Amino acid sequence: MFSLIRVALIDLRGGFGSLWILVACIALGVASVTVVSSVGESLQSALTRDARLLLGGDIEIRLTHRPADADERAFFADLGKVSEVIDLMGRAQSQDGSVLAAVRAVDAAYPLRGVVEVDGEGSLERQLGSRSGVRGAVADPRLLDRLGIAIGDRIQLGKAEFEIRGILHSVPDQVSQGVAIGYPLLISTDGLADTEIVQPGGLARYRYKIDLAVGTDAALAVKAVQEAFPDVGLRISQPGDATEELSRYFELLRRFLTVVSLSALLVGGLGVAHAVSAYITERQRSIATMKALGAESNRVLLHFLIQVLILTLVGITLGLALSLTSTVALLPRIGPMIGMGLMPIIDGPSIAASVAFGLLTSFLFAYLPLTRVEAMRPAQLFRSTVSSSGKAMHLRVLLQPRVLLPMLGALTGLIAVAIFDTGWPEIVFWYAVGASVAFAVLRGASQVLQRGLRLVPPAPNALIRNAVKSIHRAGSPASAVILSLGLGISLLLLIALSESNLRHQLDPEARIDAPDLIYMDLFADEVEAFQALSATDARIASFTAIPLVRASSLTINGHAPPEIKEPPKDLTIYFGDEQPLTYAVAIPEGSRVVSGDWWPAEYAGPPLVSVSQDMRSLLGLELGDEITFLIFGDPVSTRIANFRAYDWQRGGVNFPYVLSPGALDGYQSSYFGLFKAKEGTIQSLQSGLAASYPELVFLPIEEAIDAVRGLMTTVSTTISIVGAIALASGLLVLIGVLATGRRQREADSIVAKVLGATRADLIASFLVEYVLVGGIAALLAVGLGVAGAWAFVTIVLQFGFSADPVLLALVAPLAMLLTVGVGAIITWNTLSRTPASYLRQG
Repeated sequence: MFSLIRVALIDLRGGFGSLWILVACIALGVASVTVVSSVGESLQSALTRDARLLLGGDIEIRLTHRPADADERAFFADLGKVSEVIDLMGRAQSQDGSVLAAVRAVDAAYPLRGVVEVDGEGSLERQLGSRSGVRGAVADPRLLDRLGIAIGDRIQLGKAEFEIRGILHSVPDQVSQGVAIGYPLLISTDGLADTEIVQPGGLARYRYKIDLAVGTDAALAVKAVQEAFPDVGLRISQPGDATEELSRYFELLRRFLTVVSLSALLVGGLGVAHAVSAYITERQRSIATMKALGAESNRVLLHFLIQVLILTLVGITLGLALSLTSTVALLPRIGPMIGMGLMPIIDGPSIAASVAFGLLTSFLFAYLPLTRVEAMRPAQLFRSTVSSSGKAMHLRVLLQPRVLLPMLGALTGLIAVAIFDTGWPEIVFWYAVGASVAFAVLRGASQVLQRGLRLVPPAPNALIRNAVKSIHRAGSPASAVILSLGLGISLLLLIALSESNLRHQLDPEARIDAPDLIYMDLFADEVEAFQALSATDARIASFTAIPLVRASSLTINGHAPPEIKEPPKDLTIYFGDEQPLTYAVAIPEGSRVVSGDWWPAEYAGPPLVSVSQDMRSLLGLELGDEITFLIFGDPVSTRIANFRAYDWQRGGVNFPYVLSPGALDGYQSSYFGLFKAKEGTIQSLQSGLAASYPELVFLPIEEAIDAVRGLMTTVSTTISIVGAIALASGLLVLIGVLATGRRQREADSIVAKVLGATRADLIASFLVEYVLVGGIAALLAVGLGVAGAWAFVTIVLQFGFSADPVLLALVAPLAMLLTVGVGAIITWNTLSRTPASYLRQG
């Protein structure tokens, strides 16, 4: 075996010109897979390593809308050291304006774990304490920028004034609290009491972080709290629970990016196939010599397999080195975005999976063109002076066991490694089906095209006639170009359309009649005041008040609802501490009945309920089912009258359960207040309402969407980076495809020049050919890309799908330009050859 490797290395020295594309494609593919895996493992490792730090203690006990009472506090204190944290939203105001603040009030014991990173003088307790009758605050630098203030200036929060004494950079437990809407503002719990912005039933979340006494088991402590306070709505988290949702989000993102990176590897595999095909063509005479000297076909095949293996290992090594460099560069940028310290991790299973991906992909795509050496005969090779690589291989050759079985083995191994690496068999299966369909469509379409062009009568124009002949002639690279370019473009289009749909969901221009401001937890007298104001203030286009009552639990037909371990991300809020309820006479804005009937306007019978279609599917509900809500300790039984679908982009507020009029009479309601401003008056109205009602908190829709849009920008940037690797792989593939037919191009051009064709004639003919091939590949890619993006967006993301017509319109010209540009680079030297120099070489 050593002698075989030595001979292969010696022979490889003179033939690396074509195979550098193989090395580059494998390196890029392996790098993309490894980067995704390494970043994912770093995120998961950080969550596991810093779980207690991210939670802020050994356990956290959370209540919504009310603080712990004296008995609860005393019980918590017996377990260990306790810190109280209160999270809510508020309006921070200065003389120049106001902004929505994510207010966090902390006591003197905070933080139990880690440190608060803040610029300013003195300890955090001193910065938040009272000086000369004014309490302190530390704020995110963006809040200061928006208000045009600095350290030492003052802001108004509710009825209290605060002096800015520091710039807040991070708190150790922010990750476990989720994405905050508004700019972070840290104050003391005493300072929060002075603001009077926390009203009974208000949207404040009280967290009690406990550092357990030495020797106290966390699980036993949780059980003790649950037994002591079984029915008061306490929610208890241990470190693993606190990061579970974020961990699941990171894992889903990693799995999706792994699939995208596998696509880059798949496209790179085509580059491997074409590079090997071109290499075999260039080494025809070497193969002839080996066979003439008595080498058997299997020995020749093994010789080239060893060469491919050596170069594959080189590509894998380069890919791993590139991934390590990229990971070291990426992690310091990703970490601050999510408030975590991320360290590069050398993960053995991930590296092993990447190596396996590289080896299996290289073998899968290289083996078929390598088998051509077995069919070559010495005499035939010595007579040949041009490329034969582009000749199609008959199906009967592919179906021979010696060809088919090794390739099926490699494909099976590739799927198995993908399932192992992603842990997502369903997606891997459907991805494999989709990739196979794409291959079949592109390959079938290219063959139909070539056969169809042979039947078309010759065009009168010689330029077009020669271009068409170049597409359907024997050995034409057109089929390979259509397959490679089509797959590459369809993949990039899938990524672009998916990202476009994600952004479209957050595009303010896409929302129809959505409110500009939402007030939460209004009382009846405040609603009346706003209704009177809307009748006289010219800036207000409309004001709508939606009643809200909170149920602590529900049963379905007398039984507890089924346990949903992983509710969809947009429904998670409805599986928390409470169930928000409302009542309505007419169908709510943005909703439509999809099953059953809405109650008449004058309905006064037994309580009915309208349920969202999402809840119907999730809980297995049917028309006529009985749902009983526990409201302030009282059971309220209702019957399902209809199911609704909701389009959030049409505005309004969506409730999973809407009751009939009168069903909630006798229970104190709070209200959502929805303001729609007239065009050009939103800033003026916002400032006026903040000044007139400083104790009330409103949510500017645009600020809320900006908070989520920032997160989506990070995600889409990551996806774009992986997509760029796929684009680079696609370019290499296109270069390899066109390089494969370079020698045939030389022969064709020499014949044409001998017959009187000029270089301009040849360039024009090639230009028409490349435009036709690129355009056809683009049209096929548009169909495949749109179909793949539709499936991903509607099935996986569960969004409505839309395709940007401008993006689709640009695909064809860009594909043509790309094909022409790469083709010009590859064929320029070919067109420069003179007949004499070519014939002397032959």
